[in-house]
Amino acid sequence: LQAGQRNAAPGRTVHDTYAFLSSYLAPRIQALAEDEGFPRTLDAFARTLHQDAPTIQGILDSLTRLGLLEKSGDTWRATTRTFEVPDQLGDLALQSFHRNSLNEAVRSIEQDTSTRNFQAAVLRLSENQYQDLTRELHERLMEIVGRYARSSSPATRLYQINTNILAVSEPFLRANPKPVTEDSKRPQPLGETQI
Repeated sequence: LQAGQRNAAPGRTVHDTYAFLSSYLAPRIQALAEDEGFPRTLDAFARTLHQDAPTIQGILDSLTRLGLLEKSGDTWRATTRTFEVPDQLGDLALQSFHRNSLNEAVRSIEQDTSTRNFQAAVLRLSENQYQDLTRELHERLMEIVGRYARSSSPATRLYQINTNILAVSEPFLRANPKPVTEDSKRPQPLGETQI
């Protein structure tokens, strides 16, 4: 989980993932707190995220204790423009964050397509291609985050991008393996959908 702007000064690595991700709303509050045009008051965070004030207050307090926010009067501001939560196998807080994100995505299927987009592709990949693809998607996502983090257009909403790559079959054997060529090294799409 990463957010921020490309070419920004090095940000913070969040080591206390449990405190940071105890609510899946924390990264959203962090993103809003980076926006100088956003009011950054308790009421503004609560209204924008459709949450009650005590829930938001608890998250603001947690982010302040982590050093990601600082309070001045009745407003909060981000102390860093970028943050990274390391992906560690078995991290329950990170698993919970992704589970909540997926559940929210499922609930949003009924929303108007002007506020949500789903795309999917099914690919045959080798293990090396899978590793290359995950690295490439990560790099591309960071480029996208960088491009839009400092857009000249004032932001009007938060959007969250979730990428999920998962095996949907068992490994399969080849009856007559074909020789490896440059064309066979490229992933071959089997199908793609967009709704």
